[in-house]
Amino acid sequence: MDSHEQAPLGIRLLGGFAVRVDGRPVAEEAWRLRRAKSLIKLLALAPERRVHREQAAELLWPGHAPSGNGLHQVLYTARRAVAADGRAGDRLVLRDDVVALVGDGIWVDVDAFERAAAAARERRSVAAFREALALYAGELLPEDRYEEWTATRRESLRETRLALLVELAQAHADAADTAAAIEALQRAVVDDPLHEAAHRGLMRLFADGGRRQQALAQYQQLRDALRRTLAADPDPETRRLYREILASQHAEPAEPPPAAVPPPAAAAAPPSAAAPLPPAAAVAPPPAAAATPPATAPPPARPLRPDLPHQLTSFVGRERELTELEGLLRHTRLLTLTGPGGCGKTRLASALATRRSRDFPDGAFIVELAPIADAALVVEETAAALGVKPRSERDPIDVLGDQIGDAGILLVLDNCEHLIDACATLADRLLRACPNLRVLTTSREQLRVPGEVAWRVPPLSLPEPAEPDLDRLERSEAIRLFCQRAADAAPGFALTPANAGAVAEICRRLDGMPLALELAAARIAVLSPAQVAERLGDALALLRGGSRAGLTRQQTLRATLAWSYQLLTDPERVLYRRLGVFAGSFGVEAIDGVCADDDGSCAGGVPLDLLAQLAGKSLVQVEPAAGRYRYRLLETVRQHAREQLAEAGERGALEAAHRAWYLALAEAADRDRAPEVAAAWPAKRLDAEHDDLRAALASAIRDEPPAALRLAGALWWYWMARAHFVEGSRWLDDALAAAPTPTPERARALWALGGLDVRRRGTIRTVRLGADALEIARRSGDPHAEARALERRGAFAMGGFDWPVADTAFAEGLALADTLGDATVTVAITQAQGALAGCRGETERSRALLERSLTLLDEIPEAPEPLFWALHISPIGLPAGPGGAPRFFFEDTFCLFRAVRSRAGAGYVLVNVGETWRADAEYGRAHDAFERALERFRELRDDEGAGVALNALGNLARSTGDADAGRRRFEQALALRRAARDTREIATTTVGMGMLALYTGEEERGRARLREAEAIFERTEDGPGLQAIPLDLGAFELDRGDPRRACALLERCAELSRERRIVPNLSWALTELAEAAMAIGEPDRARRALAEALPLLERSGDVRGSRYARSLNTRLSDA
Repeated sequence: MDSHEQAPLGIRLLGGFAVRVDGRPVAEEAWRLRRAKSLIKLLALAPERRVHREQAAELLWPGHAPSGNGLHQVLYTARRAVAADGRAGDRLVLRDDVVALVGDGIWVDVDAFERAAAAARERRSVAAFREALALYAGELLPEDRYEEWTATRRESLRETRLALLVELAQAHADAADTAAAIEALQRAVVDDPLHEAAHRGLMRLFADGGRRQQALAQYQQLRDALRRTLAADPDPETRRLYREILASQHAEPAEPPPAAVPPPAAAAAPPSAAAPLPPAAAVAPPPAAAATPPATAPPPARPLRPDLPHQLTSFVGRERELTELEGLLRHTRLLTLTGPGGCGKTRLASALATRRSRDFPDGAFIVELAPIADAALVVEETAAALGVKPRSERDPIDVLGDQIGDAGILLVLDNCEHLIDACATLADRLLRACPNLRVLTTSREQLRVPGEVAWRVPPLSLPEPAEPDLDRLERSEAIRLFCQRAADAAPGFALTPANAGAVAEICRRLDGMPLALELAAARIAVLSPAQVAERLGDALALLRGGSRAGLTRQQTLRATLAWSYQLLTDPERVLYRRLGVFAGSFGVEAIDGVCADDDGSCAGGVPLDLLAQLAGKSLVQVEPAAGRYRYRLLETVRQHAREQLAEAGERGALEAAHRAWYLALAEAADRDRAPEVAAAWPAKRLDAEHDDLRAALASAIRDEPPAALRLAGALWWYWMARAHFVEGSRWLDDALAAAPTPTPERARALWALGGLDVRRRGTIRTVRLGADALEIARRSGDPHAEARALERRGAFAMGGFDWPVADTAFAEGLALADTLGDATVTVAITQAQGALAGCRGETERSRALLERSLTLLDEIPEAPEPLFWALHISPIGLPAGPGGAPRFFFEDTFCLFRAVRSRAGAGYVLVNVGETWRADAEYGRAHDAFERALERFRELRDDEGAGVALNALGNLARSTGDADAGRRRFEQALALRRAARDTREIATTTVGMGMLALYTGEEERGRARLREAEAIFERTEDGPGLQAIPLDLGAFELDRGDPRRACALLERCAELSRERRIVPNLSWALTELAEAAMAIGEPDRARRALAEALPLLERSGDVRGSRYARSLNTRLSDA
């Protein structure tokens, strides 16, 4: 046995953490706390195995102090793990604020390796070097690659091993064993392709053995790796050796060295200087099963699906690069493609992701960051690409990491350079949190994250100088790309002996840069290759001040762009630079609205004609989209266009025009002001404009704050529909801070911010925001505006679950509306009071108010302005328990924030009438009301309203026990909600389907549906939704299943409800908890629950809930 197995306490850190106590391995389950293992690791690496407690706390809890007795808990767990024969306290002690591993017989492999290395260097024997190297079982603590306290020591040990390999090779060479020496050095090169000493050793051995071509190839391999990774050349000593070997080839023909002899298999992956990232599932990407949680785990965060864009043009060449990158992607978790703009990073990353997407069971996704200027939006864009919504008061990266979880995905972050810090932070933290995630980035510079492998994208392969053979010329990737794109621009173009020289010159002059080649090829429609080559030379000379020496790739790209710009006509130049104002893709209408002069022309030209000319010259990209074309500038082209815009002195004017256009677009699509525009402006239509809406908001906040308020107010419905709650709130907060003057626009922005706040997790500001907006209305002196503000103040108080405030606001608003004779405010408040009464269990009063609302609505024509925001009685109390005992269910969204006019408003009122009948067990009347509502919505072609009515009919079927009808209605509702991409409503319908299955005897299916819904709520950080699952399931378990399990579920609901003070859910969960506690013989627990619930129910005026809670109190007193 080795010393590790013989020692009383043996600790292995190299190749992975393992501990033996008296020869027996410590089982994984003995380490109940991860930090307990980390503490042993820290001590094993520390000098004298001692660490001050403050240092230990800082390393184990980076960024914050441990809570309570956290360190003592870690110490206790670690002591138990390393205990032997009851001597735990003897080995791990805390004395005088110092934590230490003490005692004899402690063996650590790192210490053993370093001692053996020192001995080998002293003895200089092959056996000694091999003995030392045998102790290096792998890198230090590979599972802790991201821990800063391991990085320095890991690199030091790695360097020691590499140095030992070089010294072992020398020992072999001294013993005349050349083959063994070469093998040792190749092992070093495999581990570090940039290790120059190892490369030099191989060069000498190959040259001394008469294998000079192989020696020169070894130098070529090193040079390529250095240039690709560090953009550097070998050091002077290595270059000198190369010249010496080259000079010794007197009898050999001068020809390029052949490819280097491939080292062992692992050499395919050149690493960066940083420590490598931990592999996901060893070498290969994780199998699909890796993302499947155990039966007791929560459901997976989301079903991820591939989302790679289809390319419209062919991908030319890059086979060697793709093969190499595929190998790298198998061996590293963070791969960055670096290089200047236009070198093909994005296209190469897309091709690589497409090739390897099958290796990632949960998909490959590309996040296009080029249109984003705000670092705060990096996480939002990433979440959008993955199809998740990080709405939370928590750190959004933590939320996104939780949502990705164990999913096996490839995430491509494209164009990171202008957001480098945000991208580095995102990649670093997601890789720490998500074990099966791999990240591929493109950037003009490295992210500089530990473990990153940076791979510089080379230019396309170039033809040899003065190469006359057409077949050999066409082997050049640059030639092939130029010819393919030239043929696109000028059908019939082909490489011929007559133009081959000029084409080769163009490719060499442009350094094989794909973007530059494509721009040059576009000119073949009007210029010959010889003319292109001639003009290209003049442009490059101009930008370099006449010097044709030392051209860099970036300067070449800029020269190409400047040359393309100079070749444009004056009207083309004007449109080109004005297009630089757009942040994302744009349509023809936007060009006319933003870039045209007052007379509709652009510097005298027709904008559409100029656009076609720019597209034909590859300066504008054409993107098919939903039956019409949209246009986009490549990022490097856009930056150049913006530079020209600034130089022309037009930037301020164009940004103002851009703001005005997108403000008008947002207001035209504002369904909160005009519900009828929803058909013409679905949310997906604004998706395409989102980048430019953001840019317009940013410039408005900076230069025109009142316009920012208008724009944000017009967009809040879109943020609500797309669940951009966090982003929308941030824009509104910024706009409100920039424009503090109390105006109607500010009041509307406050209403919008309050509406978004209802959906977010965390403290609800809705009631306070409503008060601020009401104060602005009162200051305006407009009594109609004040009456409307009181109605909205009441609705906000309902959404904020402060129902007494809602009562007061509604009473004041109704009195003022009656005085003014404002029927629109009267009906809005009356229907809201009816919904609130229904939530309180006052079903007769609720129906009376709702029926009065219907009468009033019949008397109000379809006015231009919407009447109110739709409300829905939910959660709802139903007589679902034994003997008609009330149970509380969350079945659909309470505050819908959908602006409606009289006819659609009547549909929502009818749904609420049906809910009151259902609460009274009058199921036939409930069915009639729901069907009338559905008929109304279908007449109006209102799919959102129809989804609400169908969902209500599905839930009604649960009450009546009609499983077939319920499934049919739910499937219809789900189809509508999926078509609208309404994530929240999809989840609520899924909850209804699950509860229907449970109550009709299909428990397995029902629980699966509830897990599916819970995963959606978890992914979207939906606070009320997360409370719905334990509330609904708790009621089922109370009556049909296990009261003890019901207690646990209802406790969970109560805990979640306390976080946001959602009083209805909290009070009802506590009341049902009391009944469940009584059922399992825990009266004290029941009394505590009722003591908290009853005051809440009474303050909120919940008649049914208060009566129910008092009856339970009576039963407890009588027991």
